[in-house]
Parts: sequence; C-alpha cells; structure tokens
Amino acid sequence: MDFTSEPDNNKRENAHLYPVPPGLHPKLRQAFDDRYRTGKLRLMKKFTDDWSRELGITPPREQTIRNFLEKERNVCEFWLLDGFCQLLLGCSVDELPQIQQASIPPQKDTKIEISEDIGDEHTLSISAVNPFLYEKPVTNPNDFIGRKLLLNQLFEELARGGNRSLVGEGKIGKSSILWMICKLGPERLRRPSEAFIYLDMRNVYDKRDFFEGLCKKLQIKPPCRGGKLKQKLKNRNQNYILCLDEIDNMAHEEYFTEKERAELCGLAEEECNPLTLVTASERPLRYLFPDSPNRSSPLAGLCRQIEVGRFSPEEARELLTQRLTDTGITFSESQISELVAESNGYPDILQQKAADLYRRLTQQ
Repeated sequence: MDFTSEPDNNKRENAHLYPVPPGLHPKLRQAFDDRYRTGKLRLMKKFTDDWSRELGITPPREQTIRNFLEKERNVCEFWLLDGFCQLLLGCSVDELPQIQQASIPPQKDTKIEISEDIGDEHTLSISAVNPFLYEKPVTNPNDFIGRKLLLNQLFEELARGGNRSLVGEGKIGKSSILWMICKLGPERLRRPSEAFIYLDMRNVYDKRDFFEGLCKKLQIKPPCRGGKLKQKLKNRNQNYILCLDEIDNMAHEEYFTEKERAELCGLAEEECNPLTLVTASERPLRYLFPDSPNRSSPLAGLCRQIEVGRFSPEEARELLTQRLTDTGITFSESQISELVAESNGYPDILQQKAADLYRRLTQQ
C-alpha cells in the first residue's frame, strides 16, 4: 500500500508531494519509538488520538503510519510529513531549516536533484540542511542539550509534590524544559504519560478557554471547574503535573481574575493534591500576580521560583557538537570559541550565529 494517498485527503488542504530531506525520516521514526513504543508494541491508538487532539485534523490510518515508519522514501504528501513533524518534533515541516516545497524553486543553499521517476513519486536528494534553525521549543529529548542539573533538581522536587516556577529571559529555553518534564517525566517519576500536561497560555483566550482546554487534556467533559473539577480529579487518585507555559498571559485582568488563580492554588496546594504546577514566565509570579495579602497561599507563594539562566560554555559547545553530527560539516576550534563568546550563553543567539556560519561553509 502506498502511504502517500488516502481517501480522506479532501479534508486536508495540503496533499501535494513534498521532498523528505535526508536524515529526517530516521529522526521521526526514533521520535515515534521514544514516545509511542513499548517493547515491540507500537501505541497506534494513542498516536492517532494525539494527532486528532493536538493537530485538529483527521489522523492517518494505522497502515499508513506503519508504511511511513517502516519504509523510507524520498517524497510523501505534505499533510502526512507535516503532521509527523509537528507531533514528534514540535515544528512544521516548512519550518525545518532550508527545506522548501517541491513546487517552489530551491533557495541558494538548498540543492534539489530529481534523479529517478517511479510512478507518481520522485527520488530527490537535498543537501546542506541547516541543523541550527530551531525556532520552536525542543520537544524531542534526543535534541535537548544541557540543563542536566536543573532537570534533576526539578524531577526531585516534583517527586515530592513541590510546585515550581521557572523564571528567565525570553528564548532562554523555559518552554523546552517544560516539554522535557512532559517527555522524560513518565520514566523519571514512574507515572503514566497522561499524568503530564503541557498548556501554552499564548493559545488560551480567557478563563473559559483555559478550563475547557484543561478539561480536554484531563479527558474530563467540559465545562467543569472549582469543587466539581477537584472532586473528579481526587476520585482518580492520580497526581497530574500541569506545565503552564507563558503564564504571563494570565496577568490580563480583563480575561483572568484572582479567582482563577485561587482555583489553581486549591488544586495544587494540599498534601494529596490532584495537581502539581510548573509555570514558566519572564517575570517572577509575585510581580505578575500581586494577589491579596490576606490569602494564605497566593500563586506566587505556592510555586517556588527557579531561575533559568544562560548556557554555560560547556553546554554551548555541546549544542554545536550535537547539531553538527552526521552533517559532514565541522567548525574549527577558533570558530567554536568565537560562537560561544559572541552568543554570551543565549541559546537562540548561538543557534542564529551557528546557522549563519553553517550556511557560509556549505556555500563554499
């Protein structure tokens, strides 16, 4: 069966053929196995459920998924490749570095060669894929660099039920850390994957949207909040770790009030709490939410603050080394030292400058 065609493609707008860059297919297969494989068993139902919930489109059939994973090809339909990338790598396929749609002329630093024509498929080779253009949070543990001590500290404190607040500058890596809690947490804390929930508050409009989204993640029929939600969670006898990214957006009083923050505290502050909170923000919670001093456990006091700092020089070097693996490109020691110094520990600046250097080297 050809996995590049399905009868429900009329529900998807992007059914055109798209070149699969070298190295991407094994990366997707490994990411799938890391997340959806137990021993020899592939968790197809969980994969398709996650696809429907997170991407909002009809998932591929199980046979299509198996064919994609087991047989590496050079092209497939855009919706399928894009769905795998979004779900497993956290970015759209057209956001992968230097990859353009087959129907668009290749850019200067991307080489596309059609070497063979087999039916309605083509064998294409794409070189000079820049490995440093990571604009979205890292969601695959294999791509996550550094922060080992910080993650160890977080898992130790989460195991004891501690609520934590990650605070740091923009693009410093807070979102990636939250994703690592969700991806590594099941093994580190020996809990089911369903016990780890990630919510990006940038995608939440108001308090109603927040609780509806939370209930859907918890597989509870909305609307449900307050004491009713707390009782439903307690009846499950399961602690959930709720990672709230960009919680700064909850500071808009016209959309969120102290009442919503009080409900979160009520779900997370007790000894046998149904929720454990991990928030991420640029500003400390005490400045974001200066709640009434009469409350016994304001959100700022509930979540102990942990600073997320810049990369150490060792972590910066580790990132450069890891990204260059299997590319055939190497940076000299002087180039690496210059990149580390110029980035000053900021991961995004390091990757931007490394991407520029990589591009120059591949164009020579």
